[in-house]
Amino acid sequence: MLLPDHSALIALCLRILQQLCGEEPELGLSAEQLPGLAHRIASRLSDNLTSGRFSYVCTQGYLAGSDEERLFHYAVNVCRLYLQEGNLIASLEAGEEATWQRVLDRFVRLAYNKYLGKGDRDWAVQEAHILASETASELWRYLQSHPYPFDVPFDQWSACLLNRRFLDWCRVQQRETLRLVPDEPIKPDDTEGPTRLSLVAEKPLTQWQENYANRELLLEAIGRLRNPLEQQAIRLYYLKELAIQEVADELGITENYVYVLLHRARKRLRQALENDERFRC
Repeated sequence: MLLPDHSALIALCLRILQQLCGEEPELGLSAEQLPGLAHRIASRLSDNLTSGRFSYVCTQGYLAGSDEERLFHYAVNVCRLYLQEGNLIASLEAGEEATWQRVLDRFVRLAYNKYLGKGDRDWAVQEAHILASETASELWRYLQSHPYPFDVPFDQWSACLLNRRFLDWCRVQQRETLRLVPDEPIKPDDTEGPTRLSLVAEKPLTQWQENYANRELLLEAIGRLRNPLEQQAIRLYYLKELAIQEVADELGITENYVYVLLHRARKRLRQALENDERFRC
């Protein structure tokens, strides 16, 4: 279809807003507000048309009728969602902490439900925080470089983003042959004592516990972590067995950041030990 110019889109959005205000007076919009709103919504609508989002929606069969009818119904949807969620998206784009915290908390709840059946509760909580933090970071980068389309509710759109992250995580887990898992606490003064941090690869855990050389390499690798916060987080959580909240208080950071530090540290430890020829498989 021939794309309408920007002035035509503004006129279309203004007509739709006037119609919505007549049908839904509870929106509380004055006639003076409508032209400015129509201009802002038309800009988002124009982006959707030029980026191919509108064409994609049409190919999925979500809209029926002629080209003009489909554009009108699509524009109505964009206008409705802009009125409902425009302030939310503006708050996220501006980086307002309280709004992002609510989004992050929701991500944690959704992610926890995904992980709950794949491990114990503590593990599920930790992985949920990591997944939520990574998804929120991706969402922030997107909103800083792309205009939000307002053609799908934010909760639905962000949940799809979280789900894609989760599927990526599943694929990574399938490819990994080495993995850090919690076991018994390390006893620094007792060389025969078991270790809470062990690297496991298709072998019974007891085989790793009996390998003193591997425990020593693990402690050495922790000492080589470049980020001091990662070193401290690993030592406090695994060696001193502090709770996440206690680690956060000790380091003066948030609980979410503790989860991120642990995730990064474990990943670097896996890489370091996997490439160390002294590590015994």
